[in-house]
Amino acid sequence: MRQLAAHVALWQSIDRAELVAEVARRAPGARVLIQVNATGEPQKAGCPVEHTAALVDDARGLGLDVAGLMTVGPTDGTADPGPGFEAVRALVDRLGLTVCSMGMTDDLEVAVRCGSTMVRVGTALFGPRSAPAAVRN
Repeated sequence: MRQLAAHVALWQSIDRAELVAEVARRAPGARVLIQVNATGEPQKAGCPVEHTAALVDDARGLGLDVAGLMTVGPTDGTADPGPGFEAVRALVDRLGLTVCSMGMTDDLEVAVRCGSTMVRVGTALFGPRSAPAAVRN
């Protein structure tokens, strides 16, 4: 992180107090997105929905510019991403944030309908990729 801090315009996937403190120490005033685990999937990173407001407050208290929230829809491909996306959009609005980053190639239409302002479409651009060796089962 030390070598990257000066080159990052927007820190995404900030999901716990330790990361908030580390970014605040290495990149004071940095612009960040807090990652929310809106699906409750245990294999996913992200702050639980019910703890998100407190983490946003912590980040702001340490001088970070919390631009918004980000989330990833259900990874099993069968669950409806709508309820999780709606919950994150409601949090963005309640917390007075502007960025609502949610939706990837396979669920971007639902994300946009739910109010996403930023989507990640790597698979649409680059095609399917295999998981890194450390993640493969």
